[in-house]
Amino acid sequence: MPGESVPQGLWLPPRTATLVVAASNSSDRGRAQADYVCDGVNDHIEIQAALDVLPATGGEVFLLDGTYYIEASLVLSSYQTLRGCGRNTILTTTTANLDIITATGGAGTEKVGILIADLCVDGAAGGVANDEGILWTYVDYNKIVNVWSQNNKENGIHLDNCDSNNLIGNTCRLNSPGYGIFLGYGGSCHNTIQGNVCQGNAQDISLYDADYNTVAGNTCDAPGLYGINLYTSDGNTISDNTCRSKTDNGIDINTSNNNIVRGNVCYGNRTIGIHIINSDHNIISGNICQESSQAADNTYDNIYVITSDYNLITCNRCRQGILANQPRYGINIESGTKNIVQGNDLHDAGKTANFNDAGTCTIVKSDNREIEITQVKDYAYVKNTSGGDLVAGDVVSHKAVAAGNEVTTPAAVGEDQVFGMLGENIVNNAYGYVQVGGKTTLLKATNAGGNIAIGDFLCTEIGNRARLAAAADMAFAISLEDCDAVDQVIDALLIVPRKI
Repeated sequence: MPGESVPQGLWLPPRTATLVVAASNSSDRGRAQADYVCDGVNDHIEIQAALDVLPATGGEVFLLDGTYYIEASLVLSSYQTLRGCGRNTILTTTTANLDIITATGGAGTEKVGILIADLCVDGAAGGVANDEGILWTYVDYNKIVNVWSQNNKENGIHLDNCDSNNLIGNTCRLNSPGYGIFLGYGGSCHNTIQGNVCQGNAQDISLYDADYNTVAGNTCDAPGLYGINLYTSDGNTISDNTCRSKTDNGIDINTSNNNIVRGNVCYGNRTIGIHIINSDHNIISGNICQESSQAADNTYDNIYVITSDYNLITCNRCRQGILANQPRYGINIESGTKNIVQGNDLHDAGKTANFNDAGTCTIVKSDNREIEITQVKDYAYVKNTSGGDLVAGDVVSHKAVAAGNEVTTPAAVGEDQVFGMLGENIVNNAYGYVQVGGKTTLLKATNAGGNIAIGDFLCTEIGNRARLAAAADMAFAISLEDCDAVDQVIDALLIVPRKI
């Protein structure tokens, strides 16, 4: 009747460029006022018809509460909004291997301005195994907001070749064997994935061939393989996420470079908190990692780096925690070259040890909390101008007349210009790393000045070796091993050069 109020709990949107669709089980009031009414069979026909009559400049299809049976993919175009009443607007299917909501453009003809909001895509409600909940291809500058996408056989939300989209506040659960949110296959860049809850997916959030995206403030919860996974994806920012109780790693960085992993919380994961493999020039900063290695006690690490170079690992907090199974190391550099470990809090961080470094030329600063003093190492970047090729372990001195950091082999016993020892091979007139502080097992020594005992000061010998220091010699190391041979590689602790 004219002037009759809308019943409490039923909201109908303004009618300008908006079409209302009712489900077969929507309220009687909603069905009476809807533009399209579904009957519970092939409901995609009514919804698609409503989308297709929207003006080219855009508009909204509003789905009332209820369950909609989608037996052919819904296809959205530019500037269209598909909105529901929230969790109680359910899109499902009885057709196997179906992508429920789609939008597809092309290279140079991308779809833009699409919004999907406030509805639930549930692949299991219809009793079959569908494919994707939401699938976009070549779709740019769009939003998916407050959507529940769950029980899909493949992925909850899947974007391929899609740029500058916002995925905010969605809940993606129990999508398997796929992902909660997946970006990739051909490149998806400059997207924002923020504030989503991903739980129980085969993997929660995955970037594959996806660069310069922001993944922030998401919760990735058990079960499932990885919380956040990057593969061949560069320049992304992964910040302020929580990854807990995952079957494998909390955050997995694989063959991905120049990413920032900052301020995340990884705890209770069955293997590794943060895993970096075949990945270079990343910043791992300010993360909290604890109670890793829940699959097996003292087996996996809170932060693990393997075959990865030039990464900065700084200001992270690692703990064993209180669970029965505990991580092996707080930070473990298994392999890789020229990584920097600085300013981390490693109090009670690992059951075997707080820190392990098996890398090459790892810079380990003394401001890491609770590591062994013998684990501290520092390097300088220098040019070899000795006139010949030098190898790891060779002793070098600063060149008397140098254009910058040039080094050569010592010309005298106890030379004042002693610099350190090579951490890697450096051919003549090339640059490389010289260790100037910390423990080393590659120092070349000789007993030419007398047998060397543990605790003796060492100085330069003529050439590229160290020897026992005598009074007034400039010592640059303390021996940690005996040396009673002419040529021997010994363990030593490099120190600031000083007269003795």
